[in-house]
Amino acid sequence: MSYDFRYEVADGVATITLDRPQVLNALTFTVYAQLRDLLEALRYDEAVRAVILTGAGAGFCSGGDVHEIIGELFRRERFHEMSALWSEAAEQSKQRPFSTCYQPVLRQERFEFGACPACGIRAARAEGGGEEAYCGPCAEERRLGGDLPRLHAIGWSRQSIGDPEKNLRLWNGLHLHWHVRGVDPGVLEEGFLTGPALDPQLPLALRHTGHYVPLLEEEEFEKLPYAKHLSEDARQTRPGETKTFEHIALDALEVVNGRIYGEDLLAVIKADVDRLGAIFSQGVQRPSLGLVAGLSRMLDFFFAARLPHLLRTDPRFRSTYVVYAGGDDLLLIGPWRQSLELLGKLQEAFARYVGSPQITLSAALELVHPDEPLNRSVRAAEERLERAKNAGRNRVCAVDEDPLPWDQFRRQLDYAEKLLDWMRQGELSQGFVYRMLAFDRDRMACERGRADANAASWRARWGYQLRRNLKIQNLASSPLAQFLNSLFGLNAQFGKAAQPPSARTAISVAVYRNRSF
Repeated sequence: MSYDFRYEVADGVATITLDRPQVLNALTFTVYAQLRDLLEALRYDEAVRAVILTGAGAGFCSGGDVHEIIGELFRRERFHEMSALWSEAAEQSKQRPFSTCYQPVLRQERFEFGACPACGIRAARAEGGGEEAYCGPCAEERRLGGDLPRLHAIGWSRQSIGDPEKNLRLWNGLHLHWHVRGVDPGVLEEGFLTGPALDPQLPLALRHTGHYVPLLEEEEFEKLPYAKHLSEDARQTRPGETKTFEHIALDALEVVNGRIYGEDLLAVIKADVDRLGAIFSQGVQRPSLGLVAGLSRMLDFFFAARLPHLLRTDPRFRSTYVVYAGGDDLLLIGPWRQSLELLGKLQEAFARYVGSPQITLSAALELVHPDEPLNRSVRAAEERLERAKNAGRNRVCAVDEDPLPWDQFRRQLDYAEKLLDWMRQGELSQGFVYRMLAFDRDRMACERGRADANAASWRARWGYQLRRNLKIQNLASSPLAQFLNSLFGLNAQFGKAAQPPSARTAISVAVYRNRSF
C-alpha cells in the first residue's frame, strides 16, 4: 500500500516519517486517515514491536494544513455544519464543573506583619489594617480600582507608558497602563477604550468596553434631595467620586415648587438581542467565520460603546450604573424614573443602529429599594426578561407583570405624564388614581374570562366613581373624563370602544411620581 509519508520496518521497529518538509510536515485529511489505518493495523502485526514517528526536514509537524484542513473547515459551504459543532461543544463545556482551584499554602506565622488585610493570603508590608499594609498585588489592584471610574483607556505594551503610578509590570517585559485624562491613540495599539469620546481618529482595531459609572458632580452636591435625605455615610462622597446606590435612588425624586415628590427606588434593567443564534445561523446568506465575527463585533460595539456614550452625553441618564454591557446584552442599575425613559430610548437607538426590523431587542425592568439585596432583583429582572421573550419577543416587561410591545410601553409612559399633569393641577386626587388600579385589575379579569361577579360589574362602579370624584355635569364633553375612559377602552357612554392593554403601568408610574417624599 502506498502512503503520503515514508514507512519502513527494520529489526522489529516501524519508522513513520512525515515527508512534507516544505510545509513543516503539515497534516492533511488523507494523511490523518492513512495514519489511523496504519497504526490500527500495526496493533496486530507481530513483526513490529515499536513505532517511531518522526518528520523530515527542520521540524517534526506543524499540525493541520492551513489550506487543506483549516481552510476546508471554514469554507462557506460547511459553515452551518461547523457552527453547530462549536455550539454543541460550548454547551458541553458549560455543563462541566470547574477543576479544583489550587490553594497555595503559606506559612503565615513567618510573616513579620501578619497576612495582608485585603487578601488574607500574602504577607502584609506594614503593621495595621490600612492600605499601607496591603501586599504588593493588592496595593496595585487598589491603585487601578481607584482610577476605574475615571478611566479613559487601558492597554498594554512592551514598555512603561505615561504616569509610572498608572503602570503595572506583568510578565515577559509586558506592562499594563491606564489613562484617566485623554490618551494618544498611538500608545493604544493594543488595548480597550472606556472613555467618553467616540473618536473617529482612534484605530478601529481597538475594542470598546461597556464601562460607565456615575460620578457625583460639583453642582449636584447640595441639591435638595441630597441635602435632606442622604445618610451620613453617603455624605462622605465627594465631587468626582462614584455615586452610591443611595445617591442614584434619590436622583429619581423630583423637586416641584420647593417640594420633593416621588419614590427613592432603583431600577435593574436587563436586555438582550432576540433570536441571535437564528440570525447568525439562518439569517445570513453564505455565512463565513469572518462575516459572523464582523456581525458580532458590530453588535458588541452598540452595547460596549454606543450605550455608554448615550449615558455620558444625555443628562437624563448620567446616574445609570453599567454593571456590564457588551456582546448582545446588558445589565444596568439606575434611578427608576429615568430608567423607564431610558428603556424606550435604548430600543429606538438599537433599531436605528441595526437598520432591520428583523433584529429586535427585548428588555425588563425590576424595581428595588437601595438597601435591598441586588442579586435577588437581578434574578427577578431575568425572570421578567424571560416573560418578554415567551410573549413573542420585541417586548419589555416593566412595572406590570405582563410584557408590552415597545410602542404600547411608550404610550403607557405618555399616559402617565398626562395623569401626573392632571394630579398636579389638582383635577385628580392621589387616592382616586390609586383606586383606578383595582378597576384595571377587574377589567383585565373580564378580558381574560376570569372575572367573578364583583369584577364583572366594574364598568358600573367605574361610572359611579367618575361622576362622584370629577364633579363634572357633562362627562361626555370633559377632556379629562374622555382621557380616563380611554385608558380602559370605554366611550363617553361607558360602552366598550377598544381593547387596550392593562393601564397598570401608566397608573403606577403616575402614583409613584406624585407621592410627597
